[in-house]
Amino acid sequence: FQAEDGIRDYKVTGVQTCALPISRPVTFECTATLQKAVANDAALSIRFVPVDEPRDAVPARAVVVMVGHRGNGRQFVTVSRNDAPPAILYEEIGRLNVGEPYAIRVTWTDDKIEVGLNDSTFVTRAVTAWYERFHIDLAGGQYGDTWRVADCVVRNP
Repeated sequence: FQAEDGIRDYKVTGVQTCALPISRPVTFECTATLQKAVANDAALSIRFVPVDEPRDAVPARAVVVMVGHRGNGRQFVTVSRNDAPPAILYEEIGRLNVGEPYAIRVTWTDDKIEVGLNDSTFVTRAVTAWYERFHIDLAGGQYGDTWRVADCVVRNP
Protein backbone atom coordinates (compact mmCIF):
# COMPACT_ATOMS: atom_id res chain seq x y z
CA PHE A 1 0.00 0.00 0.00
CA GLN A 2 1.76 3.12 -1.18
CA ALA A 3 1.04 6.81 -1.66
CA GLU A 4 2.39 7.24 -5.15
CA ASP A 5 0.34 8.31 -8.17
CA GLY A 6 -3.13 9.18 -6.99
CA ILE A 7 -5.19 11.66 -5.10
CA ARG A 8 -3.18 13.31 -2.38
CA ASP A 9 -5.65 14.93 -0.04
CA TYR A 10 -3.96 17.61 2.07
CA LYS A 11 -6.29 16.76 4.97
CA VAL A 12 -4.92 13.20 5.28
CA THR A 13 -1.28 12.62 6.20
CA GLY A 14 0.53 9.32 6.01
CA VAL A 15 -0.46 6.79 3.37
CA GLN A 16 -3.21 8.14 1.16
CA THR A 17 -3.81 5.92 -1.85
CA CYS A 18 -3.39 2.41 -3.15
CA ALA A 19 -2.26 2.95 -6.73
CA LEU A 20 -2.37 -0.70 -7.78
CA PRO A 21 -5.69 -2.00 -9.18
CA ILE A 22 -7.59 -4.26 -6.76
CA SER A 23 -10.66 -6.44 -7.18
CA ARG A 24 -13.26 -7.90 -4.81
CA PRO A 25 -13.20 -9.54 -2.35
CA VAL A 26 -10.92 -7.12 -0.55
CA THR A 27 -10.21 -6.04 3.01
CA PHE A 28 -8.70 -2.65 3.81
CA GLU A 29 -7.45 -1.94 7.33
CA CYS A 30 -5.84 1.12 8.87
CA THR A 31 -5.44 3.09 12.06
CA ALA A 32 -6.83 6.62 11.70
CA THR A 33 -6.30 9.42 14.20
CA LEU A 34 -8.19 12.70 14.00
CA GLN A 35 -5.45 15.33 14.25
CA LYS A 36 -7.57 18.47 14.12
CA ALA A 37 -11.31 19.12 14.12
CA VAL A 38 -11.93 22.74 13.10
CA ALA A 39 -15.71 22.57 12.94
CA ASN A 40 -18.23 20.44 14.79
CA ASP A 41 -18.23 17.87 11.98
CA ALA A 42 -15.30 15.57 11.12
CA ALA A 43 -15.08 12.67 8.69
CA LEU A 44 -12.63 10.34 6.96
CA SER A 45 -13.61 8.79 3.61
CA ILE A 46 -12.27 5.54 2.20
CA ARG A 47 -13.06 5.62 -1.52
CA PHE A 48 -13.08 2.61 -3.84
CA VAL A 49 -12.56 4.30 -7.21
CA PRO A 50 -12.94 2.51 -10.59
CA VAL A 51 -9.64 2.12 -12.45
CA ASP A 52 -10.95 4.10 -15.44
CA GLU A 53 -11.58 7.25 -13.33
CA PRO A 54 -8.95 10.02 -13.65
CA ARG A 55 -6.45 9.81 -10.78
CA ASP A 56 -5.83 13.56 -10.54
CA ALA A 57 -9.33 14.71 -9.54
CA VAL A 58 -12.15 13.89 -7.15
CA PRO A 59 -13.80 10.79 -8.64
CA ALA A 60 -17.19 11.08 -10.33
CA ARG A 61 -17.88 7.41 -9.52
CA ALA A 62 -16.91 5.60 -6.33
CA VAL A 63 -18.14 3.52 -3.43
CA VAL A 64 -17.40 5.61 -0.34
CA VAL A 65 -17.16 4.45 3.27
CA MET A 66 -17.23 7.42 5.64
CA VAL A 67 -16.48 7.43 9.37
CA GLY A 68 -16.98 10.55 11.44
CA HIS A 69 -19.15 12.61 13.74
CA ARG A 70 -21.73 15.32 13.22
CA GLY A 71 -22.10 18.63 14.99
CA ASN A 72 -24.80 17.10 17.21
CA GLY A 73 -22.16 14.79 18.72
CA ARG A 74 -23.27 11.58 16.99
CA GLN A 75 -20.71 9.24 15.46
CA PHE A 76 -21.61 7.73 12.11
CA VAL A 77 -20.52 5.14 9.60
CA THR A 78 -22.03 5.43 6.11
CA VAL A 79 -21.55 3.53 2.86
CA SER A 80 -22.65 5.11 -0.41
CA ARG A 81 -22.24 5.33 -4.14
CA ASN A 82 -22.00 8.72 -5.82
CA ASP A 83 -25.39 8.19 -7.49
CA ALA A 84 -27.34 6.75 -4.54
CA PRO A 85 -28.28 7.82 -0.99
CA PRO A 86 -25.99 6.52 1.76
CA ALA A 87 -26.69 3.51 3.92
CA ILE A 88 -26.26 4.71 7.51
CA LEU A 89 -24.82 1.78 9.42
CA TYR A 90 -24.11 3.22 12.83
CA GLU A 91 -25.21 6.19 14.82
CA GLU A 92 -24.69 6.63 18.54
CA ILE A 93 -24.08 9.45 20.99
CA GLY A 94 -20.36 10.18 21.13
CA ARG A 95 -17.68 12.09 19.26
CA LEU A 96 -14.45 11.07 17.61
CA ASN A 97 -11.80 12.37 19.95
CA VAL A 98 -8.82 14.33 18.64
CA GLY A 99 -5.65 12.33 19.20
CA GLU A 100 -7.39 8.99 19.75
CA PRO A 101 -6.57 6.22 17.23
CA TYR A 102 -9.46 4.36 15.59
CA ALA A 103 -9.06 0.92 14.03
CA ILE A 104 -10.97 0.91 10.74
CA ARG A 105 -11.60 -2.21 8.65
CA VAL A 106 -13.61 -2.40 5.43
CA THR A 107 -14.33 -5.76 3.82
CA TRP A 108 -16.06 -5.71 0.44
CA THR A 109 -17.31 -8.96 -1.08
CA ASP A 110 -19.66 -9.53 -4.02
CA ASP A 111 -22.79 -9.22 -1.88
CA LYS A 112 -21.97 -7.01 1.14
CA ILE A 113 -19.75 -4.39 2.70
CA GLU A 114 -18.67 -4.79 6.32
CA VAL A 115 -17.23 -1.84 8.22
CA GLY A 116 -15.39 -2.31 11.48
CA LEU A 117 -14.81 0.64 13.80
CA ASN A 118 -12.69 -0.43 16.77
CA ASP A 119 -14.58 -3.42 18.25
CA SER A 120 -17.90 -2.90 16.40
CA THR A 121 -18.82 -4.33 12.98
CA PHE A 122 -21.63 -3.09 10.72
CA VAL A 123 -22.90 -4.71 7.52
CA THR A 124 -24.83 -3.45 4.51
CA ARG A 125 -26.09 -5.19 1.41
CA ALA A 126 -27.80 -1.99 0.21
CA VAL A 127 -24.79 -0.63 -1.70
CA THR A 128 -23.65 -2.58 -4.73
CA ALA A 129 -20.99 -1.59 -7.22
CA TRP A 130 -20.97 -1.71 -10.96
CA TYR A 131 -17.23 -2.16 -11.42
CA GLU A 132 -14.80 -4.94 -10.65
CA ARG A 133 -11.38 -3.27 -10.49
CA PHE A 134 -10.60 -0.21 -8.43
CA HIS A 135 -8.04 1.84 -6.51
CA ILE A 136 -8.40 2.88 -2.88
CA ASP A 137 -8.09 6.56 -1.93
CA LEU A 138 -8.45 8.27 1.44
CA ALA A 139 -9.86 11.77 1.87
CA GLY A 140 -10.41 14.04 4.85
CA GLY A 141 -13.73 15.70 5.52
CA GLN A 142 -14.80 18.97 4.01
CA TYR A 143 -14.83 20.97 7.23
CA GLY A 144 -11.12 21.57 7.82
CA ASP A 145 -10.47 18.45 9.87
CA THR A 146 -7.18 16.63 9.35
CA TRP A 147 -6.31 12.96 9.85
CA ARG A 148 -3.20 10.85 10.33
CA VAL A 149 -3.53 7.39 8.79
CA ALA A 150 -1.05 4.60 9.53
CA ASP A 151 -0.63 0.83 9.43
CA CYS A 152 -2.59 0.44 6.17
CA VAL A 153 -3.05 -3.09 4.88
CA VAL A 154 -4.90 -4.34 1.80
CA ARG A 155 -5.78 -8.05 1.63
CA ASN A 156 -6.96 -9.39 -1.69
CA PRO A 157 -7.18 -13.20 -1.51
